[in-house]
Amino acid sequence: MTTERLEVLNGAQVTTGTAGEGIAGNITANVGSLLVQGTGTGDNQPSRLTASSNSDFAAGSLLITARDGVALRDGAELSVSSLFAGNAGNLSLAAESLRLTNGSRIEARTTAGNQGNIDLATNQLILLDQASLITTDATNTATGGNINIKSPIIVGNGNSDITANAVEGAGGNISITAEGLFGLEFRTQLTSANDITASSEVGLNGNVEINLPVIDPANALAQLPTVVLDPSDQVAAGCIADTGSSFIVTGRGGVPADPSQGQLEGSSLQAFALSPEGASAETWVSTTTTTTTVAAPPSPTASASFPPAASQEEAPLEANNWHYNAKGEVQLIAAVANSASLNTAQPLLQNTHSSTACLGERVG
Repeated sequence: MTTERLEVLNGAQVTTGTAGEGIAGNITANVGSLLVQGTGTGDNQPSRLTASSNSDFAAGSLLITARDGVALRDGAELSVSSLFAGNAGNLSLAAESLRLTNGSRIEARTTAGNQGNIDLATNQLILLDQASLITTDATNTATGGNINIKSPIIVGNGNSDITANAVEGAGGNISITAEGLFGLEFRTQLTSANDITASSEVGLNGNVEINLPVIDPANALAQLPTVVLDPSDQVAAGCIADTGSSFIVTGRGGVPADPSQGQLEGSSLQAFALSPEGASAETWVSTTTTTTTVAAPPSPTASASFPPAASQEEAPLEANNWHYNAKGEVQLIAAVANSASLNTAQPLLQNTHSSTACLGERVG
């Protein structure tokens, strides 16, 4: 048969067989897709494609090639069988995918002869679901047929099995080649799970060979260099150790305009006061017994901007250094701005407070 789509539904059958003398013929189907589904309404016979022998002569084979998918649903079957002394035929299927659901089965059954092999190959997937079955079954002294399956992905679910069993003869062999096998496991006996078995009740058990790729996780790891890095090549050169770093308190004042500029020595802000009206341009100093104050001379700009005040409170100025005067006494001094430098340290010229008990040093 050659057709784009073949559907066998509701108990319909495509069969070849022999009931007398002579070998049964084969069924060959070249299709785009194949659907076999359901059972008959009266006799409950499954929809199926089958090649069988009801005599002592050999049965034919079932050969299916599908460009797309093959689906067996609701108890449908693909089978080859021999119920007497003749050999069973072989079942071969090649498709893009194969799906068996809800009690469907692919079966090769023999009573006294041999053969009855199943060969399945797909490009994508083989799915067995809801108690579906792929089996070779040998009764009496017959040898169980072999099952060969090749597919990238094979999935078993819902108590679905792959079996090659026998009663008195040797069990058949099972060979599975896949990239992934999910749900199905080899077991010595059938269970309520998804089983792969090759056993005989009396004779020798068959062999089960499952070929899966060996995955080495190390092959997916990046190869890291084994050479130890020299830390001196990885760390930028910083300050040289033990160079006598220092911490300087600058006192009052602003911060540099840019981080690369250091603080100017002695550039702390000074407290200034306006001189009384009519004072000369000389620096004038007013002191008390405990406080010394100094005022800067008025500038033309300041005089123009600020009219002379009738009375100006004197602003205190903190002494920021000391020295010995001609009498050997400790004399407090302050850094005072003048026209030559903003950082000139000058003694308090008049009425300065002297002390010989203040020997500590304060650097502005």
